[in-house]
Amino acid sequence: MNLLVFYIQLADKYFLSDSLEFLECTVAKEFRANYYSSADFYFDIPKESFCRILQHPQFSMRKEYEVYIIAKKWLQHEDERLKYASDIMGVIRFALIPKHLLQLQISEDPVIQQNENIATAVSTAIEYHSNIYNQPMYNGKLNEPRGTNQLFCISPSATDSKVHTCSVAELNWTVEIEDTIPITYPIQDDAQQASKWQESMRLASTFPPFVDKTLFLLQHGYFLFILGVHKSFMSNVMYRYNPFTEQCISLVPVPGCPLGGAAVARTDRFILVAGGMEVNHETSYDNYENNYSGASSNAFVFDIAENGWIKVSPVPQRVVDAAACELNGMIYLAGGNSPDSDGRISNMWAYNFISKSWIPKASMSRPRADFILEAVQGNLYAVGTSGETTFSGVYIEMYEPHPNMWTRIEMNAMLDISRARSFVFSDLIFILAGEEGGEDCSEMIFVVDIVNRRTELVNLKLPKKVHGQVGAIMNC
Repeated sequence: MNLLVFYIQLADKYFLSDSLEFLECTVAKEFRANYYSSADFYFDIPKESFCRILQHPQFSMRKEYEVYIIAKKWLQHEDERLKYASDIMGVIRFALIPKHLLQLQISEDPVIQQNENIATAVSTAIEYHSNIYNQPMYNGKLNEPRGTNQLFCISPSATDSKVHTCSVAELNWTVEIEDTIPITYPIQDDAQQASKWQESMRLASTFPPFVDKTLFLLQHGYFLFILGVHKSFMSNVMYRYNPFTEQCISLVPVPGCPLGGAAVARTDRFILVAGGMEVNHETSYDNYENNYSGASSNAFVFDIAENGWIKVSPVPQRVVDAAACELNGMIYLAGGNSPDSDGRISNMWAYNFISKSWIPKASMSRPRADFILEAVQGNLYAVGTSGETTFSGVYIEMYEPHPNMWTRIEMNAMLDISRARSFVFSDLIFILAGEEGGEDCSEMIFVVDIVNRRTELVNLKLPKKVHGQVGAIMNC
């Protein structure tokens, strides 16, 4: 018998709740490693503990189908356990299992068929796959995360664009800070050395080659939306990627509006694309520096529920290399290069989806273009290129919607970031860098910790040394 399982039995027998909680957490985190070394190690875990382990936020099995197999084996280990089928199978999120497995295998499983509630849950999951936008994911405790935090990274290349993933828990995300205690972003237990990054990378899928600075990755629920310009055909493409099933669906691309130099952001229902270079303009998608005469004011909105694009009110100014971010249900568009102003601008507008109009907002204190704009704890933060040559030109600014004002933020270091992409995880801004101060740093990841007023370099590298890499962290 596995030693941890033995201790769980003892803690359960003698009602040692604190010890039981610790042991269940340890088993959940180490479940994947133990399962592949001894597939039956968990058979003797008591029923209540087993249910809690399957639902634990750090349960390390990555596929919901694997969770189903594990639950089924536990039930079938002893005949008398089949009476617990409703409780054990009730923790399975069947909608995260591929449809063909639900139809051809799971729905035909005698354990499932003999339990009306579970059979109904499987049928509901099959219907969910058929009508994926109009039905909500499970509510309550079943909607809580299970598995490990995975970093997804897409790297544009000349031949194809590969999606790489790695487990954040398996990496050392410690940021070395001189003369202080190291800070970990995000805080993880039992982290291994960052040198294992390449070993931990797992090729999840492959997409067409994308043009530099046209690739966007948006996380929405359990999906990743990928937008870009196909390098071979110089046309817009759009995909919806499911990291649980590793299935990718091609969606309707942005109509008549190139993504070169455009700004892209999303709300709970909509994806907005604004600005960028005009279609068929003489300046190429990936080579328009210092030539913004083809900048566009077009704006398009993709309705995730309806799976279609509509053209909306144009941006008040033609703009390229602006930044966009959602805040309080509106999408804010700031900065960029505009031929209407002969260079970089500091203007900002917010698109209101109710009035379907752009609302002027306070301008940044410095013009910025090709920079980072992210929302943390109800405020916007502008990070990166301002076009200034002085040290003070690259400070971080904070925008407060009330009272509609920008404020300079004092940090431990400045970032003159450009040609980069970013995402927010656990109130931290992760920047997948392109250039910093004019120097190539396309393999690097920076983290901006607004709460602790720190900007640091994460102690691991991206899988490729190429500009325009995009990323997101999801729990799966």
